[in-house]
Amino acid sequence: MSRAKWALYVCAELAGAVAAALVAAIIDPTAPSLSGWSVEDGSGPGCVPALAPPQYFSVFGWELVGTFVLCGTVLATAVAKPGFGDLAPLAIGMSVAINVGTSGSITGGAYNPARFFGPAVVFGCRLHLVWLYWGAQATGALLAAGWHLGVVEKRDAAPGLLPRGMEMSSTSPTPSELASPSPTHRGDVV
Repeated sequence: MSRAKWALYVCAELAGAVAAALVAAIIDPTAPSLSGWSVEDGSGPGCVPALAPPQYFSVFGWELVGTFVLCGTVLATAVAKPGFGDLAPLAIGMSVAINVGTSGSITGGAYNPARFFGPAVVFGCRLHLVWLYWGAQATGALLAAGWHLGVVEKRDAAPGLLPRGMEMSSTSPTPSELASPSPTHRGDVV
């Protein structure tokens, strides 16, 4: 992806997050008035919880781990060849559910810069913490990419590193190949 395309993608994602938060402000009768906007004290749908400075390290760690899990799942299931095909959305959705279930009450379950940015801009909630969330998310994403490049792709490129029977094929077997007792699909050496 070119830098220009990447910049447009980031702008579109951030604009989409702001638009979604505006829609939430319009359709949610409990949403606060946008006239009471504040950089630190706002609240509304999608806002992360208020934090005291002693909680910053914990939030940074949870957001880093959650982003690592989410990005690692995306890379392993939707990007890697061979991926998990039709199961990728299920795996990604499960990683989000597990992340939010384990740390959502602590961090607000952002795990994505746009997810934090939209409500923060629209409702003025904790915008002063953008460095904390974006720093953790960038670090988690970079660690997941490094893990993917350094471990997953090297493992897939070097046959024989996996135990017998666990080798990955670059093509999926057909139903007839699965039904036949061919040793190449069981991982046996021919």
